[in-house]
Amino acid sequence: MKNLGHPCIAPRKIFARFVREHLRIKFIRADIGITGGNFLVADIGALVLTENEGNGLLSYAFPKIHIAIVGIEKIIPSMDDLDLFLPLLATYVPDSTSPLTIISFSGLN
Repeated sequence: MKNLGHPCIAPRKIFARFVREHLRIKFIRADIGITGGNFLVADIGALVLTENEGNGLLSYAFPKIHIAIVGIEKIIPSMDDLDLFLPLLATYVPDSTSPLTIISFSGLN
């Protein structure tokens, strides 16, 4: 951050805003986006991604190529099974005051 004209020590909210302002343009201009994924839905070939900051959507929506790195243990049979598994994620959200966004997409861009 020093190279960008900002001190490295700052309150968390100020630090996060500064990073977002500088990284957002990099997300938008990227040729490839790489994300993880919370679930892979077998019957429709969908990736389900949850987030609370918008970086997942920026990594998926803007680049021409999207690469999702997801372990085999995250494959669920159908979208109906999300009702069972999504509530389990809430216990692992780092900032439970932030809204959780669920993105599900399948097919090619």
